[in-house]
Parts: sequence; C-alpha cells; structure tokens
Amino acid sequence: MGKTLERLINHRLMQFLDIVQGIHPRQYGFTKGKSTEMAIMDMVEQVKTYDQTFVMAVSLDIAGAFDNAWWPQILWQLRLLECPGNIYWMITSFVTDRKCALEMGAHKEEKVLTKGCPQGSVLGPILCNVIFEGLLRLDLPHGCMIYGYADDGLLLVPA
Repeated sequence: MGKTLERLINHRLMQFLDIVQGIHPRQYGFTKGKSTEMAIMDMVEQVKTYDQTFVMAVSLDIAGAFDNAWWPQILWQLRLLECPGNIYWMITSFVTDRKCALEMGAHKEEKVLTKGCPQGSVLGPILCNVIFEGLLRLDLPHGCMIYGYADDGLLLVPA
C-alpha cells in the first residue's frame, strides 16, 4: 500500500512540476525524456557558443545525496514553487516521524530520522531533483552555467 501511495504522490508532484516548470531545464537526471547523452551534447553546444579562449569545467559530485537529503530543504523548495497544499502535506507526512530500528537478539535500538530518502523509494529521485533546484537556479556571472544529472553537477565558466 505504501508504494502505491508513493506512486500516486509522485505522479501528482511530477504533473505539478511540469506545469510550473519546477524542474530546471538543465536537470537531466530522473527527468522524463532526458539522458546522459543529451546532457553531454547540450554542454558541448554551450561551450561552442563561447567566444572566449578557455572554458573551465568544475565537476560536482554530491556524496550520499540520497542518504543526506535534508527534509526541511525539500519542503522549503516545494514552498518556493508554491506546491499545492494536498501534495505538500502528503510529502510532509511522508518525511515526518520516520524511524529506523536495529534489532540484535533481544536488544532493539531506534533512531528518529531527519534526512534521507529511503532506499528503493519511488519519491526519492524527484525529491532529490527538487533539492538540486536551488543550485541550478543560482544567479551566476554572465556566461556561467550549471548542469545537473541527479546528484552530480557541472559548472561551466568561460574565461
């Protein structure tokens, strides 16, 4: 039942993000109709448009992005996008009061979670894209561009 509910929330969230263009056009990961090859081709085309002699590329790899997806940031980004209340509150419920437990024999330890997308989560990829929006929408100096692919980024700086 939980996976079915996640799929419904995911479907509604994707519809909303499509309408408001909530996923940046330069985000290629977990995005319908986009691929690694498209990202590379678009970056190469961008570099060709520069009149400068040099272009520096800075690669960003966010280690443990799924495990460290901070829930307040996800909810903040959804608020910035003016996410409809029904979707927002379902996602809030999804990330509230989550616990993990470890049992070894008769001993059990529990911990309240405040971050992370569960492994195999249907919502995890799109929620990570929502977090990455803040980086992709940074106001950069003229000519600089950031491209995203899931939890990886590439910053192009012409010089």
